Amino acid sequence: MTKKLFPAILSVLVILSFVVGCTPSAATKAPNPTQPVSQGTIPTAAPVVPTVVPTKVPQINILKIAISTDIDTFDPHGTRSFAVANVVDYMVDTLLKADQHGKIVPSLATSWETSADGLTITFHLRDGVKFSDGTPFDATAVKYNMDRFLDPKVKSATKSPYNLVKETDVVDPLTVQFKLAKPSGALFMAFSNTNIGMISPASIPLGSDQYDNLIGTNAPIGTGPYVLKEYVKGDHVTVVRNPKYWGTPPFYDEVQFLITPSDATRESLLLAGQVDIAVNPPLSDLPSLANNSDVKVTTAPDDRVLFIGINTTTKYLDDPKVRQAINYAIDKDAIIKNVLMGYAQPVDSPMPSDFFGYCKGSPAYTYNPTLAKQLLQEAGVPKNWQIRFVSPTGRYPDDYHVSQAIAGYLQAVGIDAQLKTTDWGTYMSWITGVKPANSTTDLYFLGWSGGY
Repeated sequence: MTKKLFPAILSVLVILSFVVGCTPSAATKAPNPTQPVSQGTIPTAAPVVPTVVPTKVPQINILKIAISTDIDTFDPHGTRSFAVANVVDYMVDTLLKADQHGKIVPSLATSWETSADGLTITFHLRDGVKFSDGTPFDATAVKYNMDRFLDPKVKSATKSPYNLVKETDVVDPLTVQFKLAKPSGALFMAFSNTNIGMISPASIPLGSDQYDNLIGTNAPIGTGPYVLKEYVKGDHVTVVRNPKYWGTPPFYDEVQFLITPSDATRESLLLAGQVDIAVNPPLSDLPSLANNSDVKVTTAPDDRVLFIGINTTTKYLDDPKVRQAINYAIDKDAIIKNVLMGYAQPVDSPMPSDFFGYCKGSPAYTYNPTLAKQLLQEAGVPKNWQIRFVSPTGRYPDDYHVSQAIAGYLQAVGIDAQLKTTDWGTYMSWITGVKPANSTTDLYFLGWSGGY
């Protein structure tokens, strides 16, 4: 599907509140064993009253996070969004990881080297690591994961960085080699992505539905600091400490992810003290939240590009003039200012400027509704032409409000954009689950961000 871009680089916004632990209830006081006996009784001995020793209930440290997106899969090899990967990462490790400065550091692999011709990468694995089901993590497990991920029968939209791997060889239990079709420096960062997270081979046996189907909510059996305790679709995900974790035990005994698509509801939960972190609150509320001494607002630059995808198999949308008209019809600067509250900027390329390989593109489309109407007329588009427009709700900052604004601009030039939304898993199936010619959508709102 050809994608025409309405892009904007967004900041990721996270609100943190202070975590307040609950104190255990006061223990019941033990009765006095020498309490006098009532008059009128002649006991042969004082009654024995056992001393009650209060049981100390250990305090459980629980972190509660309000997230915007439901889980479409717990399988790391099938993750299609960072929002879902952020949850999966609590349970799954990768061979390498990137630190806060973007530097590659060890994880399940402790060291590595590349051959002189760049065609063989050798990883030396961490000893003594086990998956949460007790299966040993070793070179055979790494080979099984890579072979499964690259199996042509296993469909994944995120294979491209790893397609250079021609063969995975087990050298010994703690040494594995990847033979490449050509050298790739970027592959090391790709090995830190959730997409190639390690899961127990016993949980995805060859020939099973778990092996072939990447979109599912079976618990991921990984080597990470947590294991899945409970998942209730559309409501919450709960993870608890993994007793077999190889690293430093995490501070929190339990982490609860409350699935809350509404920006305003996530904010309300935070302000009411029902969660400790709320992701992506309403952008319009950031100034007041910043002045609230009970919360901490954290913003950071992001490389996410938001765009409108166009199904070019639809009648009229297969005409470049119509696609150009849609771009000219939308006032991107006004949306950035009034809906995204300035927390974005227009881009001139599908790739943000801080990405390796970025090339400055043509000047961005300017807002020109008169030209948009002219192009639509030249293309023979009927007045009030109806198109199917879909948008997520809560996946990106103020995404549905942005889509409503876009629909309004299209209406102004004679395009009736029928806007609808749904949960994230269903939404992704609308976009990626069918071929464009069989799709029930004409325009869709989506974002992408490179993992490296």
